[in-house]
Formats: sequence, structure tokens, C-alpha cells
Amino acid sequence: MLLINNSDVMNVLDMRMTLDALDVAFHELTKGDAVGMGRIDLYVPSEQAAAPYYRWAVMAGGSRRDGYVCARMLSDMIGPNLGANVPCSSRIPELRRGHER
Repeated sequence: MLLINNSDVMNVLDMRMTLDALDVAFHELTKGDAVGMGRIDLYVPSEQAAAPYYRWAVMAGGSRRDGYVCARMLSDMIGPNLGANVPCSSRIPELRRGHER
């Protein structure tokens, strides 16, 4: 198992490589040679006024060609979207407790 963070990804991938990989993956999906799981978000109420929710999210997919199964997880504190009653991302660094996205 290899664990990487956003900084690692930014050091090895550029936008062209990312778009090329997505293109291959989407073609694999249409042929049934790749699978993907929809993103799952779990919201837990917090006691922080500035960030009333803790969010944990995961998404995963796999490729026959490359032989990989990958998962992305994130963990952060989020605040309410102004004008709507739906949580949305709003980065609040002082509440992230050292968690890296």
C-alpha cells in the first residue's frame, strides 16, 4: 500500500498527465475495464460555531489495465453555505487540527 498526500501528487503529476489519465480511465469505464465508486460523504455535527460539521469522505476506483485500486479520503471541518441549509467546503485552517488534505 502506498499512501500519498496532495503535496506528493502535485510533485509528480501535472495537469496534462492528469487529463490523459482521466481520459484513459473513462475509456476503460465504457468498456467495463474499470470501476468507480461514487463519493461518500459523512457529516458529523461539531461544537465549533465557525465549522458546524466534521466531514469524512471517500471515493475509490480500479483499473484492469494498470492493475490498481485506489481510494481517496479526506477529513476536514466545514461551514454552512451562506443562503442555503446545505454544508459546503469552507477551509478553516485553525480547526483542521493538523490534518492534511
